[in-house]
Amino acid sequence: SDEEREFIAAHVVNSSTTYRDIDKADQVLLVGFEPEEESPIIFLRINKQFRKRALKVVSIGSKESIAVEKLKAQFVKVAPGQEAAAVSSQNLTDKSVILVGERASESAGVLTAVAALSQSSGAKLAWIPRRAGERGAIQAGAIGNLLPGGRPVIDAAARNEIAALWSVNSLPSNIGRSTSEIIAAVNSDEIGALLVGGVDPLDLDDNHSALAALDKAFVVSLEIAPSAVTSRADVVLPVAAVTEKSGSFLNWEGRARSFDAAVNDSLNRSD
Repeated sequence: SDEEREFIAAHVVNSSTTYRDIDKADQVLLVGFEPEEESPIIFLRINKQFRKRALKVVSIGSKESIAVEKLKAQFVKVAPGQEAAAVSSQNLTDKSVILVGERASESAGVLTAVAALSQSSGAKLAWIPRRAGERGAIQAGAIGNLLPGGRPVIDAAARNEIAALWSVNSLPSNIGRSTSEIIAAVNSDEIGALLVGGVDPLDLDDNHSALAALDKAFVVSLEIAPSAVTSRADVVLPVAAVTEKSGSFLNWEGRARSFDAAVNDSLNRSD
């Protein structure tokens, strides 16, 4: 959604929240985030402070979790779609930490409410993705409103600097399409070809439109295994799995964690 993209650009890129902020927090607020299931290391860090100094934990959601029970957290139960009001009613300080998960984007207004609460209280804010590559992808510009380096597309200076690095005269100033907008553009004949990397159309909100777009467009698929995309693709490029290449991930703090290839004789090339 536009709300999620704007939240990521404004509050996730170059975020300064760290594990140490959890260690020093007077309270941790969990929004759309189940730490034991979605980030066990964060759960262990919170649990350590709970056992050491009875750290207060508040969780907002529609279903109580095991982690809430283990941390003896205050559970604010709400009906699905009512999370934003519950967030706005919380009392935090500049020593508090808000941990928001990806699922928060499924309820309209939650991310906006989280950002407003962080700003009004001074509480630290962190977005915790479930998949290891998401923070790095965002920093690389793999989202329509950001350029590589995580700088906004609407920033003229950033566009000029990247254009110079890429040896082109200029970059477009308009925000890129979202996934649903790309699919709609294919089905309306505005786009004729798709490059698809590691996406399962069945995971999308409107998978019928996605499958129709894949059937209609010229499709190049980057994949490590057969899928609903490779079965429809005109060109399939088998790419190296994470074990077959070296690289790095950015953790939720934004710190790079590098790794070496575990399989050195692979014939597959990096995507």
